[in-house]
Amino acid sequence: MLRVLEEQVSLPKEELIKEAAKLLGCARQGAAAALFTAAVEYASAKGRVTQSENGKLTLGAKGPEKR
Repeated sequence: MLRVLEEQVSLPKEELIKEAAKLLGCARQGAAAALFTAAVEYASAKGRVTQSENGKLTLGAKGPEKR
């Protein structure tokens, strides 16, 4: 998910979920929607994703973890 935001800069939540599912090769996005929604909420709680005033998600101040 964070990789998608690195490439796309900002996306609505539904589009982020769709693109993340596609990146990970999920054939049926609907089946993974709850998992990706939870991942968005977790990333938001950890400061890795923020929601702008226009409702789009962007990388937060903490951004992706460096490995």
